[in-house]
Amino acid sequence: MTMPKNIALIGYMGVGKTTVGRALSHELHYGFYDTDAIIAQSTGKTIEKIFEEDGEPAFREMETQTLKDVLNASHPAGCVIACGGGLPLSEENRQLLKDNCFTVELICADDILADRIEKDGADIRPLLADAPSHDDLVKKIGEMKAKRKAYYDAASDIKTETDVLSLEDVLDSIALFAEMWQDRQERIAQL
Repeated sequence: MTMPKNIALIGYMGVGKTTVGRALSHELHYGFYDTDAIIAQSTGKTIEKIFEEDGEPAFREMETQTLKDVLNASHPAGCVIACGGGLPLSEENRQLLKDNCFTVELICADDILADRIEKDGADIRPLLADAPSHDDLVKKIGEMKAKRKAYYDAASDIKTETDVLSLEDVLDSIALFAEMWQDRQERIAQL
């Protein structure tokens, strides 16, 4: 069996897309691309500044263009893409993921996400900046995740938990299901 050329990681902010993506790309000898980091580097602004100065719609357009650029680049071995938390909200992005990637949704409990986000600092999470307390943050995370659930479900091929499984187990589960998915894609293409 072989691996898919592109593996995309989606999920709510703080689930570990960048951490898992870096480790997975290292294990597979794939290129690693983080859409938020690419946008921040290309604009010379933090995500918070982009939201503040240009607005969320402009940022969402940048996400789509960044995803297209990564998918159109030449990746000899393949690539792992850590997608920004809101990237799957766009129908165009969901279709790009479905057409070009094996897509894994990373999931995590709301209270653990709140702990991770507070540790990272609220300044890098503009959509959560107005949550004044830990309990408010947990509640807001739950509400946002509920609104995004259908979009994540539509974009993902599998889900894996980053709060219950070790990083090694997360990587093993992604690799196992990615191989099975690729094998199925190849069998379908031969029909």
